[in-house]
Amino acid sequence: MRFPWSTHPKFLISSLGWVYLVIVLDWYTKKVVGWNLSLRSKASDWRKALDGAINREFPSGVRGAGLKLVSDNGSQPISTSFMREMKVLGIEQIFTSYDNPKGNAETERMMRTIKEEVIWLNEFSSLEEAREKMGRWIEVDYNQFYVHSGLGYRSPEEFEVLYFGQKSAFLWDESTSRGGYLDMGWSEKIVYNANGEVVF
Repeated sequence: MRFPWSTHPKFLISSLGWVYLVIVLDWYTKKVVGWNLSLRSKASDWRKALDGAINREFPSGVRGAGLKLVSDNGSQPISTSFMREMKVLGIEQIFTSYDNPKGNAETERMMRTIKEEVIWLNEFSSLEEAREKMGRWIEVDYNQFYVHSGLGYRSPEEFEVLYFGQKSAFLWDESTSRGGYLDMGWSEKIVYNANGEVVF
């Protein structure tokens, strides 16, 4: 079973006006596994972020993986089309309650980090420029190098390599604005103590 993913939109005001960022966050590795930046916030935009995450993390298909998706009760995740697609894919949707600010706290905190590290430090002249800078920050600066104390001072991708026993990492190519996997050559594996906690 995979640990829950969560998804959340944020409304960012910049020189472009209202821009909507949807991220898909893996709660265990803290990796942003999917994202979409657009001038609207429809169920189809949420699905683009989720499609990117699924294609990247489940290249052989997500059905039967036990994936759970946590979100708020907004119009996009509760739309008939989105819920139908989640059912077809075998993804269990979990909705946070209206009076529980901590229900999606991991993703809310991630959005705050994105504002502090990307949005507030840049003036974007176009949506394409915003997407390029956001992509570089998410795929390189955050996923590959942003260390978390909760991950033993490792980045999300370093921790993922340990957890899943993979020997590759996702790299972002600025010249093509695309990503690919590179052999990391790591041999470490995650070790758990008797209480099920990760031992570093």
